[in-house]
Amino acid sequence: MKVYDADTAIAVLNNWDGIETVDRKGNLLSLSISVSSTDVSKPTPEALTKFKANTFVIDFEEEAVQRVLADFSTEYSSEQSDANQLTTIGKSIEKFVAGYISEPTYIHSFSFASRVATSRSGDCTEYSVLTAALARALKIPARVIIGTIIVEGEDGVEAYGHAWSELWLDGQWSRIDAAMYSAEALKKFYLPAHILDNEGLGYALGLSKAIFNMPEQITIRS
Repeated sequence: MKVYDADTAIAVLNNWDGIETVDRKGNLLSLSISVSSTDVSKPTPEALTKFKANTFVIDFEEEAVQRVLADFSTEYSSEQSDANQLTTIGKSIEKFVAGYISEPTYIHSFSFASRVATSRSGDCTEYSVLTAALARALKIPARVIIGTIIVEGEDGVEAYGHAWSELWLDGQWSRIDAAMYSAEALKKFYLPAHILDNEGLGYALGLSKAIFNMPEQITIRS
């Protein structure tokens, strides 16, 4: 993998168990990746509080998102009442959002959760922000990750820019990717580049940083 800044890329990847830097030559990194890679860092209580907040981007207090929350809560009411079913709730949010966005499209640049709730359209970023919004509305810490997904199917391997969500469930970060819900049968490898930590008016700066941290080139060897 060729990156712009190897030190920054390694610093991000080192937090994920299942992603190992095997070799480095300048800005060229050789990685070993597992399908079950996960962030094993332990967030502080302050960080978890931050990832439960209503923000400019994850605006779950808006009426449009609250209506979606009501629909979800009605459909999965039995899980809502069982505090021991957090992992199940996470997968249910993933399934619900995958079905709720009825018009997948790449015409949006980056929509907030309330816009997604209204338009029911978008690409992976829209899936991830709505997922995070529903989780936070249920008082589950959630965040948006921007990076690269590598998908292995019968016709070969593809890699492209992607966004997904991570929810803090049962003491660990769990990846929730509603945009890829219908592709469960495929092998998927996730390379994180940036955690969207600026969700305020300056969120675009965070997106620029994420793009800068994305790989310039990827060569895949199985």
